[in-house]
Amino acid sequence: MADSMRDGMKGSGARDPQDGHVDLNSTASRWTASSILAVYVITLCIDGTLRRRQVSAEPSFWDLQDTDALVVWLGDMVAGQLMIAAQYLVLGGLVAWAIGRTARGLRPGRILAWAWVVCALLVCAIKPIAAGGYVAPELLLCPMLVSFVGVWLVWELQKGFVAWIWMVPKLAFIFIFLVGGAVAFMAVALEAEPLAFEAAQVTSKHKRRLVSIVRKSHFDRPMGHDSRRLRLSEGEIDLLIAWGLSLGDQGRKARVILDENRATLLACMAVPVVGMGDRYLNFQVTSGINWLDQELDVRIERLQVGRLRLPAIVGRWLSDAMWTQLHRDPDVMEMISSVIKLKVMPDAFEVVYRSGGFGNRVVPSLVARLGAHPDLIEATRSYVHHLIESAPAMPRGEERFGAFLRTAFAFAMQRSARNDPITENRAAIYALALLLGHAKIELLIGPVIDQVAERQAEKDIGRVTLRRRVDWTKHFFVSAALAIMSTGVASDAVGLLKEELDAGWGGSGFSFADLLADRAGTMFALAATRDEYSARQMQQGIVVNFQVGDVFPSARGLPEGVTGQQLAKEFGGTQGEEYKKLEQEIERRLAGCQALR
Repeated sequence: MADSMRDGMKGSGARDPQDGHVDLNSTASRWTASSILAVYVITLCIDGTLRRRQVSAEPSFWDLQDTDALVVWLGDMVAGQLMIAAQYLVLGGLVAWAIGRTARGLRPGRILAWAWVVCALLVCAIKPIAAGGYVAPELLLCPMLVSFVGVWLVWELQKGFVAWIWMVPKLAFIFIFLVGGAVAFMAVALEAEPLAFEAAQVTSKHKRRLVSIVRKSHFDRPMGHDSRRLRLSEGEIDLLIAWGLSLGDQGRKARVILDENRATLLACMAVPVVGMGDRYLNFQVTSGINWLDQELDVRIERLQVGRLRLPAIVGRWLSDAMWTQLHRDPDVMEMISSVIKLKVMPDAFEVVYRSGGFGNRVVPSLVARLGAHPDLIEATRSYVHHLIESAPAMPRGEERFGAFLRTAFAFAMQRSARNDPITENRAAIYALALLLGHAKIELLIGPVIDQVAERQAEKDIGRVTLRRRVDWTKHFFVSAALAIMSTGVASDAVGLLKEELDAGWGGSGFSFADLLADRAGTMFALAATRDEYSARQMQQGIVVNFQVGDVFPSARGLPEGVTGQQLAKEFGGTQGEEYKKLEQEIERRLAGCQALR
């Protein structure tokens, strides 16, 4: 009778009190696991498809210039990958449960191998469905390995109650091993000193030269009428890198070393470590770059992080993973297909490309990814059309600036009853910048105005002044758009660059009054999109009781028309003491504007 009771308990998946064995191998138990596994696989496919289609508010390139924001983004990315790993760990466990430890005619080792094969096949089926297309084999390796661990865990637990007890120290050992590995990696990756090289020092003269090089990329007529050639020396590339890094936090530097069909990137970033002060994350990456048969081939040949030189297979894996992702991006592929010739030489880089479709379609789309999010495009389009339709009824003269602001933010208040007020304020600012600032703002957000609306805008928008100056209206709204597209620091830097360029030959001269307008636009945008409460307060304040002085103070007495020579001699450049005094005066005036606080 006791034997029959044990047999009955095993058939139902119960625990035998005499041998302490939890029977997960019964037919009923395995059928249950198989049913759960089938549902789980379908769920993973659906979840992956929904994630792929979901529009997520990823941080922009400019946001990541802030080291804190970069660390948060990396943490979120790691957390997301851990969540995906957990999903495949569960997948492996379900496979092991569904197959069980016993099978007629098979040894336990072969059953375990069969479970791993099933996991590998499921991963190869799930990942492409979730990704919506081909997935490179190297990208399947990690989920496979994690699912194998899930198989092993359940396989061990199926041995019985004693195995459950022994699993605790085993898992503790794995945890200690992983944590210890991470600590050891950080110990060799973080160094006490940055890489020993001098970063390029960017001056106003350098910036004017770089902008001139890009603007004046000359026609390479032997290659065709619509082709352009851009050639940058190693030093000019270093200046571009230093210029870009200067927009973010301090403690970062980088440079490139060019050779025949090869480029080496040296980079370092200060990382604050509790109790140790700043440590430095130093990177050295050497890549082979070849252009053969209209195909770009980039292969990481050497990768070193701190004192740790990673195996060559890691470089190959990263190269393949990178190209798999890039090939899924139509804009990147069109950009690559527009290249006619690309050459990396000692001390120089040269590319010849077709300018037609690349400039008209690809560049706007790629630039938009620096900050504008897809969900803003449709909203901005609605604001553009609303403002164009409302323009004929707006007053002329100085009141027209306020009328446009009130109309845009009244529309934002109306739409915020059912939508996010931050998103609505962003769309309103983009629309104002496009219509009153500069038409090329559209390059930052994607196509929002068609030819009919463009002709109507030219007819009805008219002259809109801010304190009797049209140029200040443009400065204000362009800087506002750049501020919500990027960080405030980047927007300020763009305004400063424009003034520095004007101070060079052929410009209108450096204007501290224009910088006031740039800074006011930046602060206005940040105040209008800081959080939900601030967004609604800005809507209410503009619609109910707007005064120009709330967003733009008097610019009286601020120097204008300063030449490059005067800027250097009389103000000490943009880092001089006199320049800093005027900068402080600008901030003092802005502090008196109620809406900018």
